[in-house]
Amino acid sequence: MLYSFLQVIGFASRQDAEDYMMANPETTLGAVHFDVNNSTAIPKINYMIQSNSTVKSFKGNRQSPITFFALAIQAAVSRAASKLLYTLSGRDPATFDWEPQLALFPHPQLRSIGMVGYVLGPFIFASCMFGLVTQLGAIVGEKETGLVTSLRHMGLLQSSYWLSWVLFDVLMGLATALSIVMWGELVALVF
Repeated sequence: MLYSFLQVIGFASRQDAEDYMMANPETTLGAVHFDVNNSTAIPKINYMIQSNSTVKSFKGNRQSPITFFALAIQAAVSRAASKLLYTLSGRDPATFDWEPQLALFPHPQLRSIGMVGYVLGPFIFASCMFGLVTQLGAIVGEKETGLVTSLRHMGLLQSSYWLSWVLFDVLMGLATALSIVMWGELVALVF
């Protein structure tokens, strides 16, 4: 089906077509560059599709240049070339049948995580880092007050001091992790 507003312009070379598109931006959806080899009885037809890859957006709807132009023009050019070769091979062009269809690539459907997924990840990361930040603050505070030196003068071993820190941090990390998992289960998050 041809529309009255469609215009096809022929150029002598690919460079001429590119010069025209550069001189007239946003006026051309794309171009088809043909390379026909007539050295045999049945010609060999090669073509290249050049399309404007700018995604158009209007009132929140996006128009993909691939599905809007490139796939449609590829189907039209492939059909015309195939019909020409079909006819040149001595068959009746009325029996030629060409119905390309766009099908989704077989892969599992990806679910959108929505706004909660964008906010929840950094929030959980920050909640896990909270213990580390408070722990570093406490260590710096103890270093400034000289608590470790005082405990060493009273006979406390360095290993027992750091073992108390490790045990405290492990218990706090376990409590944080269990709290995150428990709240995740309560609000039905998928882990």
